Amino acid sequence: MSSSQLGTGSASLSSLLQPYVGALTGASGITEDQARICVLYALVTHIDSLLYGLKFIPILAFIGKTATGKSELLKQMYYLARDPKEATDTTKATMRNEMESCRTYLVDEADKASEKLLLARSNKAKVSHMVTPAQGWTPQVQDVSGVTILARRNPFIDSAVRNRSIVIHTNTNPGQYQVKPISGIDNIAKMIQPYQLQLSGRVLNVWQPLLQIATAIGDPKWIIPIMDAVQKDNKILRSGQEYEPEQVILQALDKLTWDGDKRTRLNNDVDLAKITSEANEMGDVKLKKKQVEEILVSKGFNVTYTHGNKMVRSDTKLLDSLL
Repeated sequence: MSSSQLGTGSASLSSLLQPYVGALTGASGITEDQARICVLYALVTHIDSLLYGLKFIPILAFIGKTATGKSELLKQMYYLARDPKEATDTTKATMRNEMESCRTYLVDEADKASEKLLLARSNKAKVSHMVTPAQGWTPQVQDVSGVTILARRNPFIDSAVRNRSIVIHTNTNPGQYQVKPISGIDNIAKMIQPYQLQLSGRVLNVWQPLLQIATAIGDPKWIIPIMDAVQKDNKILRSGQEYEPEQVILQALDKLTWDGDKRTRLNNDVDLAKITSEANEMGDVKLKKKQVEEILVSKGFNVTYTHGNKMVRSDTKLLDSLL
């Protein structure tokens, strides 16, 4: 990024945000660059025009061994993020219910949390499950989309979730740390007009909302940590930790069966070309229709010809079981 792209924001924004950087380093001992990433993420939660315009919402994950300050970071982020709600449990049912109508969801000890559910929330998806009222089994649909901030000891198992995440690695750093109640970041967020950037690439798509705000702030010390992180994540991606094609294809098929809160294609046919296009856009991948067809068939879906086009029977019961 050239110096001419470093933004036009007021230099005062950087100084106004410094107390929040200090609160995060004072709570856990992370570096100032890591703290700036957390502050930028918190700002994303406050800016509606930016948050709602995202194709997906990246997850902020604090990952590190026991006693490295993960929980303290999570508690400090509670004071920075907009409309936060703390998870009371990590069972799938509890998390699914608490995620509904929740803007910012904070999950501590998230190693046992459903990664499929985390991915659905990131992808701004709806999930369905069966409930048993007196009348019998009926489907219930829940909108679980929103911001997720979590802490866990181990890396994600599902590379699809990792590739939707901004990861802050925590380390043992002896010192006197304390969570500090702090407010006012919402007023600063109102002063920021996210810088419009045209970016492409899987890693850049994850970091784009933070980079838009950092560029608007106009101080290079807010941009440099983002670009360094992008470079590191690109190396991880090239080393083979890529988006699982099966997962993105299933997510694409699922998305094409919904219209608002209702499933519009209950066991109906969905155009294979549309599924391929949606999967490529969601996962920033370059799958061919033949690859998508082979994966769906291997998962148990039927593919047929209709008026010269290949169609996939959505089979929502099978789809829900896989997701």
